[in-house]
Amino acid sequence: MAAEMHGSPAMTDAFNHQVRPLIDLIDRLRQLGLEQDVSLPSIAVVGDQSSGKSSVLEALSGVQLPRGAGIVTRCPLELRMKSCRPDGRWRGRIRYQPQGRDFDNDEDDFGVDEDITDPSEIENRVRTAQNLLAGPDRGISSSRISLEIICPDVPDLTLIDLPGITRLVIGGQTEGISQQIRTMIRDYIRNDATIILAVVPANVDIATTEALQMAREVDREGKRTLGVVTKPDLVDPGAEHELIEVISNARYQLQRGYTLVKCRGQAAINAGISLREALAEERNYFASHPHLSEIPEATLGMTNLSRRLTSVLVEHIKEHLPALKTEVREKQEKVNRELARIGEGLPSSKCEMMMVLTKALQLFTEIVGKIEDGDTRFGDATIHDLNPHKQTRISFGKFAEEVNKRIPLDHDRKFKEKIVERIKSVRGRELPRFISFQACEELVKEIVQTFLTPAKICLTEVNEIITEILGKATHQTLGHYRDLEVAVKDRIYDLQQKARDACDREIDKIFKQEKFVYTQDCTYNATLDSVLEIKHSNEAAAVAARPRQPVIPKSVRSLTLFSSDYDPNQHLTDEAEHTFEMIISYMNVCSRRICDTVPMTILFHMVKDLCESIRDQIWNLLSEDPARLLSEEPETAIRREVLKKKADRLQQAQTELRKF
Repeated sequence: MAAEMHGSPAMTDAFNHQVRPLIDLIDRLRQLGLEQDVSLPSIAVVGDQSSGKSSVLEALSGVQLPRGAGIVTRCPLELRMKSCRPDGRWRGRIRYQPQGRDFDNDEDDFGVDEDITDPSEIENRVRTAQNLLAGPDRGISSSRISLEIICPDVPDLTLIDLPGITRLVIGGQTEGISQQIRTMIRDYIRNDATIILAVVPANVDIATTEALQMAREVDREGKRTLGVVTKPDLVDPGAEHELIEVISNARYQLQRGYTLVKCRGQAAINAGISLREALAEERNYFASHPHLSEIPEATLGMTNLSRRLTSVLVEHIKEHLPALKTEVREKQEKVNRELARIGEGLPSSKCEMMMVLTKALQLFTEIVGKIEDGDTRFGDATIHDLNPHKQTRISFGKFAEEVNKRIPLDHDRKFKEKIVERIKSVRGRELPRFISFQACEELVKEIVQTFLTPAKICLTEVNEIITEILGKATHQTLGHYRDLEVAVKDRIYDLQQKARDACDREIDKIFKQEKFVYTQDCTYNATLDSVLEIKHSNEAAAVAARPRQPVIPKSVRSLTLFSSDYDPNQHLTDEAEHTFEMIISYMNVCSRRICDTVPMTILFHMVKDLCESIRDQIWNLLSEDPARLLSEEPETAIRREVLKKKADRLQQAQTELRKF
């Protein structure tokens, strides 16, 4: 078949030079176990039970695979076919894990890794492997069997054969096996890197086959699905036109189309017809068929199917190679970061332990420095959760809103009445309309005092934010050393309590200072001018909106001073209005100052000063027993070994990928 596919020896050499390296690359990556980490381009063979799937694979590989009633393929079978020169000898190799573990990149960890010299042994070897992996009964297993075949008569191709889709549970099979098979198939074909080879028999309604239905679920536009139609000799006479419509892609459309094949059946096997003879019989069948001979030759026969599959797989690999390189590189970087975070484990000597402890504390202090600066550029997305300035700004905004709510507004009649009462209570020998500074000062102090509670609430919120951030930072950097994490958290707690107490005292001091009414004259005058300008503008608008009143002559107006309409307390109302303007003007200055000073004080004590103290004091842990501090959870050691294997696997994969 290889010779038929590739043509002349010169064409074969060119084909091998362009195609074989790409297919071998994916096979090597799969052998490394890279599918545990990324999705590799592949072709998955899917078909209903008794669809002829095994016959197609036999025709491609040139070897007989397990056949029989019920579920024959009970494990995913990775079939690697490699063509060699015409004078090359047949070679086979089967590998799998009896325990059901995935292949690793350790050559001594394959479990079973056997060479096969006789193609007739393949069927029994595969059955033995399935019995070990899935049990001697009729169960299935997701553990993969890798079967490699090297000979002149196979195409350069790798396929993954999946268990046939079954609807009925027969004797010896476990309940729910049908759903287990469907779940396994979906796990393979849902991946965008997988080409779906859907095998369907010609003598059934193609729209009812579960293979195509499952393919359509994950590949709605049919971009990744290639149909293979088997058993054309079972089509009822007179129904050939329906089969031709299917192969012409007119009935159930797939962008990659269909190929019609006729493989040898069980009767031909019993009669001793070889695969080579079956291929010749297939060519004669299509050439002589009165209806099927009209179908384009490119969509007929195993030879064309083999050529198409190789071409599709190579194109698919080329398409996914850039993204694959990027994904492997990014995962390698992520694994290396995590390995650096959890460290190398506990060394044997005290000197080495001290080095590990120093390195861990150095990493932690760097993170604390990032927290202090609000710097998110640490090479890991999780650092974004450790920026206190982003979270505290919300608390500071709420504090400012609470302060502004407590400043009286122009329409606050109760506050103006309070001003009048306060003016009355402090008035002595002053003449009317002389503004009382004492009344202003007392009222300012009362308003400022109402800002204290929101300030303390803001401090509490920020303290909680810092506690959460430092807790995350400690766990992310030192969580694999349980005792060290606890020791660091204890010291942080003590330092944070001191920082909060100092900040609390400083806030009390700020509010004591703010009860001393003061600001620069120019600042106050500018604010007062702004308040008066707004007031006059509002009054002018109100006057313009009122109906015109008759003009009273001045002589008449002067007589109203002691008339019955005269209000002797009007001067108090006017004085209260002026006092209100002065208070509001000053509170605009004072509130801005408090809304800045309180957050700055909290940030200084709870972020900057605290982080500096942590970075300074944490080094005192070097005086303690490093063996105790560096004891780690068993899960951490297990995780480290898993990551090391993954890092090695990804590094080897990068080495392979750099060749392309």
